[in-house]
Amino acid sequence: AYSTKEILWDRLDETNDKIKVLNEKGKAAERQIGAILKELVEWEKNRNSPKDVTEERENDVN
Repeated sequence: AYSTKEILWDRLDETNDKIKVLNEKGKAAERQIGAILKELVEWEKNRNSPKDVTEERENDVN
């Protein structure tokens, strides 16, 4: 028979394992957010480049 102490240690180990999984998921999500933000910054840079401004002016005239 399991003692209360053994049961509690098992629960602690299980909870610790769950935390490790959540931490990995969190790190993966942070990497995804970083990649998305990087793409947005690039998009903004390209959108505000002089070439785009000229094209927009030409489109406004036409």
